[in-house]
Amino acid sequence: MKLVIGFVIASAAYASHTRVADMREASRLDQAARYADAQVLYDRIAQDAPALPPNDVLRAEWSNDLAVHYHHLARYADAEPLYRQAIEIWRQTPETSIRHDLALCLGKPRGPGSRSRTVSRR
Repeated sequence: MKLVIGFVIASAAYASHTRVADMREASRLDQAARYADAQVLYDRIAQDAPALPPNDVLRAEWSNDLAVHYHHLARYADAEPLYRQAIEIWRQTPETSIRHDLALCLGKPRGPGSRSRTVSRR
């Protein structure tokens, strides 16, 4: 029984590590404008996404990264609900650093001439 529990824990840890590695690689590919290659990884991650708890920070990060990917492709209607999902999860996260990151990404201009607008208010 202990062996089975150990295997389940090890499998979950490996899946999480693989998911994070895929997310990092997809983000790197996006930054290099290799959008088709990034999409392959996002599709693979999407297959595992239902296994994540609904308010898991990793789900928020994946949703945000995929939203950025869609934003790069000018698929704004696809990006917006993912941004909103990530924001909602981050708002519910008690960790101070995550809430700080949320505050930094909401409504902060990215450069000269850029305009910001608040996505949602409470």
